[in-house]
Amino acid sequence: MAYKSEKSLIRSPIALSRLCLVTAITTLFLTVQGQEVVKTGKRRLVDCHTFRGNSYLRLGWEWVKGVLSRGWRLFPTLCLCGDVAPEPAIASQKQTQKFLEREFQVRNFSFAL
Repeated sequence: MAYKSEKSLIRSPIALSRLCLVTAITTLFLTVQGQEVVKTGKRRLVDCHTFRGNSYLRLGWEWVKGVLSRGWRLFPTLCLCGDVAPEPAIASQKQTQKFLEREFQVRNFSFAL
């Protein structure tokens, strides 16, 4: 998800400042909604893959789309939680297997003096 402010053709500093403010507030709102999705255990409703690892922003965006299309309710709290983040996501099962199967060789060298 990217904001293409250069394509907006806004040349006024005041208008550009307002666009940045709206972008920042939107990012904050979606991130908070995403955190609430994870905290309330509703992640599977917006991310059907077990280990996809979508960001809180993306989870919040999917939740808001569900609010608009499926009649879900927005979370009433607007608090960024400093809780410990969940375990890191796994990009793919193949990559995880490769990571777990890595072997290291230990070689000892001795030099005669």
